[in-house]
Amino acid sequence: MLFGRNGVISRFLEDRFGVTLDLYGLPGLVIVQVLTFFPSAFLIIYGALKNMDRSLEYAAQVLGASSIRTFFDIKLKLLKPAILSATLLIAMEVFADFGNPLLIGGRFIVLATLAYTLVVGWGDLIGALTVAYVLLIPSLALFFMQWKLIGRGRYVTISREAVFIPTRYSIRNRILSYLFLSLFSGIIYAFYALIFTGGFIKTIGVDYSFTLRHIEEVSLAARITLTNSLLLSISSSLLIVAISFITAYLAATRRIFVNKALEVLSTIPTAIPGTTFGLSYLLAFGRAPLRLYGTPNIIMFNNAARFIPLGFQAIKSQLLQIDPAIEESSIVLGAGVARTMFRIYLPLSIISFGASLGYGFINSMKTVSSVIFLQTPDWRLAAPFILGLGHHGYWGQACALSTILILIIIAFFMSLKLLFRGRVKLFGDLI
Repeated sequence: MLFGRNGVISRFLEDRFGVTLDLYGLPGLVIVQVLTFFPSAFLIIYGALKNMDRSLEYAAQVLGASSIRTFFDIKLKLLKPAILSATLLIAMEVFADFGNPLLIGGRFIVLATLAYTLVVGWGDLIGALTVAYVLLIPSLALFFMQWKLIGRGRYVTISREAVFIPTRYSIRNRILSYLFLSLFSGIIYAFYALIFTGGFIKTIGVDYSFTLRHIEEVSLAARITLTNSLLLSISSSLLIVAISFITAYLAATRRIFVNKALEVLSTIPTAIPGTTFGLSYLLAFGRAPLRLYGTPNIIMFNNAARFIPLGFQAIKSQLLQIDPAIEESSIVLGAGVARTMFRIYLPLSIISFGASLGYGFINSMKTVSSVIFLQTPDWRLAAPFILGLGHHGYWGQACALSTILILIIIAFFMSLKLLFRGRVKLFGDLI
């Protein structure tokens, strides 16, 4: 809508300067993927930077090191695990991405969209599964590479309580930073501004007069798809929390021979592309005796299996902070394992429960790549419906439905913060 053939900026540049933009293809797809997935890298590196002892930087400055040398010799080396983790994570997400290549790729075809075309265009489920499992190979390779490399070496960034020492930057560096951040933030704000206003203008890039026609046209579909997405996202997130708590409890507090297997099974869905997930569920549960296709259960189980790693890691990390002596005291006083589990571990890990619930809900609301193969006319979902509207050029209707979807997620954020009294951190200290 901004840089397409009839986009706002494209039309402005063509009318005023005669410059023609073509977003479709590999260059445009690279730009869109960067803008889509940089928040994941930001959150990982932000957390590492936030916990880094600033006295290291201060000591380097006292010894006469410039800010550039301090960055490359100290910060960059200590951030190596975070940068490597972010790089491999984003590589896996780009491999698995479905919506951006479908809308922006043009003639540049990726494996995820090829699998979708084989199913929808040709009805070739076996061919699509073959493509999906070819897509699985590099994703799993990146996953195990991340697991192997991050485990090597020792990077101490916190040796005691972090010391905050304000860093002095030159005026030139401040101006350059503000210019870069202003440009980057302006693009992000333009995205959301156009989404929120696109549902109320007649034709983007041509006629900007106010209209409610797009809202009226999608009102029925919006009510059905959003209701389905809301119900399935809530049920999926509750299932994610339940399974994550049980598996994290066993992995964190019980020394049993299946612990390593539980941890692997609870983490490896991160590396499985959504296309492979959806087609595998379609093949496994599309016919008797385990026929779930056509019911909401297949979508709920698919979402739960895909997003369990988020809940598992969040709950496990908090369970590991609980002193085992607390459980021993409970058992000595006569409480059984089940009572100790639900009366002690559950209340003490309630914050990670909230985070797992939030992550599960958000991802279930916006997922496309797997559920697009599993939805049926009776159980149509909002995110795939929005993708279909955009794919067929109904941008006003897509904007209207996207606006409602975003507002629902924001409302869920606020409700979660109120429910847990502001103690839940969904994105570090950002929300």
